Amino acid sequence: MKLGTQLLWLGLSALSLPWAAWVFVGELERLLREGQEQSQHEVSRTLADALSMTVPALETSRVGLYVRPSATAPTLDGFATDWDQQTAAQSLDPQGHLQLRLQAQQQRLFLWVEVTDTTPERSQGNGSDAAWADHLQLDVQSQGTWHAFAIPRVASGPVNVRSTEGSTVQGAWQERADGYALELALPAALTAQAIRLTAIDVDGMRRTQVGSGIAQPLMLPMQTLSSALQRLLPPQRLGRVFDRQQRTIAEAGALPDEVAVSAWRRWLSETLGADVLAGESLSSESLSSEAAEPRWQSLLQGQSQHVWRVGDAGQWVLETWTPIRTEGGETLAVLALQSSSDALLLADRARSRLLWSTLAAALLVAAVLVAYSIHLSARIRRLHRQAEQALLREGRAESAFVVDQRSDELGDLSRSFARLLHEIDAYTQYLRTLAGSLSHELHTPLAVVRSSLDNLESQARDEQSRTWLQRAQEGVTRLASLLRAMSEATRIERAMAAAEAEYFDLVPMLRQCAAGWAALEESARLQWRLELPPHCPFHGAPDLIVQALEKLVDNARSFCPPGGHIQIQLSSHADRILLAVCNDGPPLPEGNPARLFDSLVSVRNAQRNAGRAPHLGLGLHIVRLVCELHGGFATAENRNTGVCFTLHLRGMPRQR
Repeated sequence: MKLGTQLLWLGLSALSLPWAAWVFVGELERLLREGQEQSQHEVSRTLADALSMTVPALETSRVGLYVRPSATAPTLDGFATDWDQQTAAQSLDPQGHLQLRLQAQQQRLFLWVEVTDTTPERSQGNGSDAAWADHLQLDVQSQGTWHAFAIPRVASGPVNVRSTEGSTVQGAWQERADGYALELALPAALTAQAIRLTAIDVDGMRRTQVGSGIAQPLMLPMQTLSSALQRLLPPQRLGRVFDRQQRTIAEAGALPDEVAVSAWRRWLSETLGADVLAGESLSSESLSSEAAEPRWQSLLQGQSQHVWRVGDAGQWVLETWTPIRTEGGETLAVLALQSSSDALLLADRARSRLLWSTLAAALLVAAVLVAYSIHLSARIRRLHRQAEQALLREGRAESAFVVDQRSDELGDLSRSFARLLHEIDAYTQYLRTLAGSLSHELHTPLAVVRSSLDNLESQARDEQSRTWLQRAQEGVTRLASLLRAMSEATRIERAMAAAEAEYFDLVPMLRQCAAGWAALEESARLQWRLELPPHCPFHGAPDLIVQALEKLVDNARSFCPPGGHIQIQLSSHADRILLAVCNDGPPLPEGNPARLFDSLVSVRNAQRNAGRAPHLGLGLHIVRLVCELHGGFATAENRNTGVCFTLHLRGMPRQR
C-alpha cells in the first residue's frame, strides 16, 4: 500500500470524532427522555386520580351510536372527501337505501346522508312545495324536545332549512346518478340526543318512503369531563380520555408550535436504528391496529405506556398513557397525555451542531493529511527519480544530484544519497583511469620481457627450451593485444569527451560506409542490403557514429555465414532515429541481451575465436557509450534468421 493511501486511511480514522460526538449526545438525549418520562408519568397519574374523583360519570356505562370527534370541521359542499375515512356509514333501513355518517367538532354535530332514489322530483325552492317533491325529514331530539326539519330536494348547492322551533340547519345538496347526498351541520346550541331520518320519494300523486331510521342515543364527547380535564391539565399539554371501547370521550389542551425535528435527523435516527422517532402512536386513529392492541390490553390491566414520536407539526412528542381506575382497582378509562420537549429540541440542535462541527473538523484533518501525503509523496518520488538518474549503468555521474537542504528525515536521506553518489563517482573515476594507467605502466616491463625472450631464443639449444620460449612469446603477444584494446577504449572515451556536434545527413554517410565495407575482399561472400530514406538530418558526432557502426558491422561479418545477408536500416520517429544492423547467423544466447553492451563481456565460443586475438567484449561497450553520448541507448534482439542490433539516437544537445 502506497504512503498516500496509508495517510488517507489515517485521515479517514478522524471520522471517529463525529461518531463519538453522536454517541455522547445520544446518551445525553436518552437521560433527558427518561427524566421527562418519569416527570410526565407522575403528572398523568395525578390527573387520572383527580378525574376519577371529579367526574363520577365515568362509572356510568354508556351505550348508543358513537360520534367520532374531529379536530377540524368538514366543508359543507356535498362531498365527503374531507370526512374522516375511519367514520363508516351506517344503514338506517334494512335495504340500505338510507346511509348516515356522524362526526362531531367541538360539540357541533355534522351529518352525511346518502339516499338511493333514481326518480328525482325536485322542489322549486320556495319552501311551500316541499311536501310535493322528494324530501328528507330530519328530527333532532335536544333536551327532551324534538326539532323537525323538512329538507326538499333541490338542485346541487347549499341549503338552509328552519325548523318549527326556530333552529336553522345549514348544508349542501349534491345530486348523484343513483340518488342524492346531503351534508348538514347542526347549530352548536342544538345538543343532539337522538336523530330520526325519513327519506320520501314523490312520483306525481304517489308518495313512497324510501327509508327511515332512528339513531339514539348519540354518544358525543362528555362536555363535563372535557371541562374538568381543561381545568386540571398543565399548560402546553394535550390530554384525551378514552373509554374501555377505545372511544374518545374527552379532549382538552393543545401542543405549542415549536421548531420541527430536522428531516435528516429523523432519517439518521431511523437508519441507525434509534427507536426514539420510530415509536408508533397510540392515538385514536391507531388504537384498532394489531400493533397497538397488546399495549391497549396492558393499559386495561393497569400498566402505563410511554411512546416517543414526531408530532403533526414535526416536533418531539411524548405520549403517556395511564389508566383511570376506581379505588377498587377497576379500569374505567384511559388518559392519554401528550407534551413536547424543549430539552430534546435543544439536544437535537446540539447534536446537529456537534455532528456537523466534528464532521467538518474530521474532513479538514483528512484533507490536511491528504495534502501532506501528496507533498511527501512528491518529495519521495523526486528523490527516487534523482537517484535513478544520477548514475549511468557503469557508474558515471550523469547529472548533478540536487541535495534537499530541509532538516527532516527525507533531507537527511537526500544528503546521505549525495555523499554515497560522490563516493561512487570518485571510485568510478578511479576505475576509468585505471585501464589507461595500467596500459601505460605495463608497456615498459612488457618490452623488457619481450627482448629477454628474444635473447633467450637466440641462445636456446634443445627443442624443449624452444617450445617453452614459443609459449612465452604467445602469452606476451596476447598481453600486448589486451593492452592495445584497453588503450583503444581509453582513447575512444577521451575522443567522445572532446567530440563536437554538427549537423549532417546520415544517408550519404551510410551509403559511403556500406560501399567501403562491401568492397572488402572478405565481404565478397556476403550480400548487403540498405533500407534508407531519402534524407535524415541529424545533430551529432559523425566520426563516433561511424566507429559505432564499424563495431556492429565487424560483429555482423564475424557471425554471418557464407552467402548470408547483412542489412542496414534507417528510420526516423517523432523524437529519435533508429539505426539497425541485422545479419543472418546464430541467435543470441538466452538471458539478458542488455549485458552484451557491458565492458569485458563476450559470448564468442572458443571454436569461433580460434587462431584470433582474444576478444575482450569492448566493441559493443563502445557502441553503448556512443549511443548514450547522443541521448539514446542500444538494444539487441533475435530475428527469424539471425540477430539485429539497433541504435536509438536522439542527438547531442544543441548549444545556444
